[in-house]
Amino acid sequence: MLLVGRPAFADVAPPPPNHCPAGQVPVTDHSGARCEPEAPRDCPPGWLGQVGGTCTLHLCQRDSDCANGHCVSHSLCFEQHYCLPRSASDGCEGSRTSFSAERLCGAGYRCAVPDECRPGKLCLPDGIDIPGDYPPGSRGNGGGPGGAGCAGCRRPQTAATGFPAMIGLLFVGVVLRRRTR
Repeated sequence: MLLVGRPAFADVAPPPPNHCPAGQVPVTDHSGARCEPEAPRDCPPGWLGQVGGTCTLHLCQRDSDCANGHCVSHSLCFEQHYCLPRSASDGCEGSRTSFSAERLCGAGYRCAVPDECRPGKLCLPDGIDIPGDYPPGSRGNGGGPGGAGCAGCRRPQTAATGFPAMIGLLFVGVVLRRRTR
């Protein structure tokens, strides 16, 4: 009798560090074990502290999604993400693109291109009806009153943003080639 085994695959991540400096927490994932800044406890209304030291929008669908608060409608910048084929965790659900709410917009504040300002919902504490900016003054891309720009915001390089530059380089190449003949 011959028994043939199948290859085994394991989902292994190292254990978190035993000690971290003050203000940091142990984290582990497939990138390794490390210490990350604690989640901020002072995020403005409508934002939620995340391990790593940043605040993200506190999204909701209904009041029951918000502990000690309520769910309100607000315009949000939705950032477009391009999906990789056969990626189960990219949130695309069979589509070539997905969108995630990243910043506030509306009332004179624009989103960075190609992001879109769309209706969304945020959790706000009871007694507060307007979300705060995070980082302060960076609503959308700073295109409105009081906006300080989006310093530090990360924008993925997409085919849409690189295409005009590629066309310009192609044009310059054609012109230079014709001049050398």
